[in-house]
Amino acid sequence: MSALRLGLLQFHPVVGDIQGNRDRIAEMLHRAAERGAELAICGELALCGYPPQSLIVDEGMLQEAQRALESLADDLPPGLVALIGAPHPTPDRRGVQNAAAVLTRGGVVGWADKQHLPTYAAFDEGRYFVPAHHSFVAELPKARVGVMICADLWEPEPSAACAAAGVDLLVALNASPYSPGMQRRREATTIARALEHTVPVAYVNLVGGQDGLVFDGGSHLTDHAGAIVSRGPALEEAVVICDVDLAWSRRSARSEPHRRAAQRPAPGAVHVLPVQTGADPREHPARDGEPADGVAPWPGPEDHRWRAVCTALRDFTSGLRIERVLVGLDGTLGAGLTALAAAEALGPERVVLVDTLPESVAADDDRRAWADAVVRGGGFVPATGAGAEDGGMPIPLTLVHVAAPDPGAEPGDTSADALPLEQVVPDEDPAVRLIASRTTLLGLELAADAHEALLLSSADRTMRALGGGWPHELAGGFAPIGDLTRGWLVRIAWWLAAREEGAVVAPAGVLERAAETIGGPVPLHEPCAVLDRVVEGYIDANHPTEVIVEREGLPAEMVLALADRIDRAELTRRSQPIAPRMSGRALSDDRRIPVVWRRGWP
Repeated sequence: MSALRLGLLQFHPVVGDIQGNRDRIAEMLHRAAERGAELAICGELALCGYPPQSLIVDEGMLQEAQRALESLADDLPPGLVALIGAPHPTPDRRGVQNAAAVLTRGGVVGWADKQHLPTYAAFDEGRYFVPAHHSFVAELPKARVGVMICADLWEPEPSAACAAAGVDLLVALNASPYSPGMQRRREATTIARALEHTVPVAYVNLVGGQDGLVFDGGSHLTDHAGAIVSRGPALEEAVVICDVDLAWSRRSARSEPHRRAAQRPAPGAVHVLPVQTGADPREHPARDGEPADGVAPWPGPEDHRWRAVCTALRDFTSGLRIERVLVGLDGTLGAGLTALAAAEALGPERVVLVDTLPESVAADDDRRAWADAVVRGGGFVPATGAGAEDGGMPIPLTLVHVAAPDPGAEPGDTSADALPLEQVVPDEDPAVRLIASRTTLLGLELAADAHEALLLSSADRTMRALGGGWPHELAGGFAPIGDLTRGWLVRIAWWLAAREEGAVVAPAGVLERAAETIGGPVPLHEPCAVLDRVVEGYIDANHPTEVIVEREGLPAEMVLALADRIDRAELTRRSQPIAPRMSGRALSDDRRIPVVWRRGWP
């Protein structure tokens, strides 16, 4: 069989760590070569990490990237060609292009530069990069390969130009972050391109968390007939080995010439680069009898979101060299899920739990039961006292009990014991709750300082979007669940309860409260399912309020009031911690609106 063996290198680069990324790419290249790969492909800007933002104009980083590429080429296994995503200074060095370096043993022999620069949502490439104006084909000893970078695959012109040049394979280097349903859209795009041009399409993606983005892998190969023949795992580093049947691809292309003749739009300019590896194309590389990798299963929606949250938290803390995180257990669903995610991502020994439930909460209360379930399910060791350190959790937080003078004390008696504030003023009073929350936050911040830990926010997307929540829920250095709606928290809680290993069951009362209301100084008492529909319609879909009213069958006054709350909460959101993107349109990152503005339309 005439076949070209590919190695899809799916890994997590650290932005700016050129040498560290270079070493890990080199290790993956050798692993691919050991399994007989003849062409190895990394993700978009894999060498410097994505997105580099303003770091890309740093001359020192560009020079270090060039040295790393030359070092990779010197260390490249014989007979292997590598496509490495890296920054490429323009010839006049007045700009930088987002590119793929073509490496053979001993040198960088060419560059494939990106043509379409996305500037929307999480992407801001038009600000930093210079676009190319031609497509690129690498003519290897065994096959012609059209090389595209991320958005070039989604536009019709680059692949049409490569197909007109007679390629045997299309490859795309990508940095595609997670969002709901994105893997289906990626594979639908590669299938469409394969069917349009009757050639296989290889798609390589990054993995790992980077600030507010999570890259979830899913690298795959689509054959010339539009079938997914290989897929890498979700949210895991991997070297995915797959074979391209060149004989079948060429035979199919010859049998259906009308496909290529009918391509629209007309193909543009193409640069064809002959690439010599020094290996005899008639000789098949040793493959140690190992077959190509198959199609890895894709996780379900709850599993995928949960693993994305854990990945984001793990990579955020490791990137900043943070050893510990701290979570306040206040009996809410969000706080419990935040603690469980931290335990799964980092290990319970690196998580400090603080008991923020008032002493007035009875032992048989659902909130207390949920906190206990989190401690057991997360593998935490219950604390025996306030002096418990590493492994002794949760730590009682005495500052949460706001005190007031005893009304029964004699006038002027300053030695009288104070009573908990909830015994003086009803606990339902928003002012009392706000004071208690702020005092709780102070205690959490002091505990975080004492334990040299990063305070995690337990706020969710619905809460943040609508300007709800209490101060101790919203504050922190990172918000792992901050882009998950309240409805998704409830779904994940049910999913966790059904897991065979490490199942954690949330009490019915906790789930009911989470689904019914959002607390805060200005609470929201509409069912959270309704709130989520408004948030998703107004933010994710960008629908006008009248469309939401019509589609959802909701009162116009309520929708307008909620939309107004979303808009007025922009200033508050600007001061809140980073939340990894889990939705179609992340708050404040993808949806960028002014802080000061006034609606001049219905």
